[in-house]
Amino acid sequence: AKAGQTEKWTLDVNAVDSLIATGTHYGAINVWDFKTLRKVAHLETRNKFVLSVVFNPDSSAVAGGSSDGLVNIFDVESQKLVKKIQGHHMPVRSLAYSHDGRILFTASDDKRINAYDLRRWVLIGSFTGHSSWVLDVDCSSDGRHLVSGGNDKSVKIWDIASRKCVHSNDSAHNSSVWSVSYNLSGTKIVSGGDDGVLQVYE
Repeated sequence: AKAGQTEKWTLDVNAVDSLIATGTHYGAINVWDFKTLRKVAHLETRNKFVLSVVFNPDSSAVAGGSSDGLVNIFDVESQKLVKKIQGHHMPVRSLAYSHDGRILFTASDDKRINAYDLRRWVLIGSFTGHSSWVLDVDCSSDGRHLVSGGNDKSVKIWDIASRKCVHSNDSAHNSSVWSVSYNLSGTKIVSGGDDGVLQVYE
């Protein structure tokens, strides 16, 4: 499928490899069938550039973070907007669900990672410690830790319960850290940066 030049910034594949979500420059989330490569949903956020998208664990919802700091959550089946979250005033670069889908983590240029309880739709805490934009975030499979990468060249590991940074590699890369990810078992972390280096941590 040809997504078009305005849909290539961000994407996510759901847990069962049946759907792909893409964020567009013009403020929409498109959902594609993985097998047929046909567009099956066009979800209009009415916001600016969608910088990040993520499916929840059971693929029933998809969230998108925008350059204006808003996060929109849609029901995949009905294609209706479930909630609009206004927790940041700067671009939301990355999103991650907790392993049980109950918490959504949002990483922003405001140097914060916010955590939202999706049962009560409330902000339950913020993770602060990056000295510049937070560019990516991921949650461990046991739901205990987050990993984040930033424009400050650092990779940080956070304890979710205490919301404290338990480890920071401030010289992980020589430039911005655009991507961080746990492996499925949560025993390793991978980071990638503008310096062209891929780091693996155990």
